[in-house]
Amino acid sequence: MSPLILPFALAALPRDEAEAFMSILSQRLGKFGLELAEEKSGLVRFSRFALKANGSFSFLGFLYHWTLSRNGKPKVQRMTDPKKLHASVAKGAQLPRPFFFLGLGRWGR
Repeated sequence: MSPLILPFALAALPRDEAEAFMSILSQRLGKFGLELAEEKSGLVRFSRFALKANGSFSFLGFLYHWTLSRNGKPKVQRMTDPKKLHASVAKGAQLPRPFFFLGLGRWGR
C-alpha cells in the first residue's frame, strides 16, 4: 500500500500550542497506522514582528519567508524552492536543445 501524503501548514500563536498540536497530531495519526515524517515536519518561528529572528519554510515547492515591501511594510514572499529549481534546470539540461526551449515561447529566445 502506498503512503498517504497530506501536505498542510498550521499557524499557531503561542509555541506551546503548536507543540501540543504536534504531539496530538502524531498520536492521532498513530491510531490509523500513519506517522509524521520527522525530516519534513517541524516548528518554525514565522512572525512579522521579528523579521530578523524569523525562519523560512518550504511548502509544495515554494519557499516562504518574510521581507519588506516597497512601502517598508512586512510581507510574506513566496519564491520557487531553490532545490526544486535546480533539479528542474538539471533535468532540462539533459534534454536535447530544441525540446528544452520548446516550452519557453517567444521570451526564451
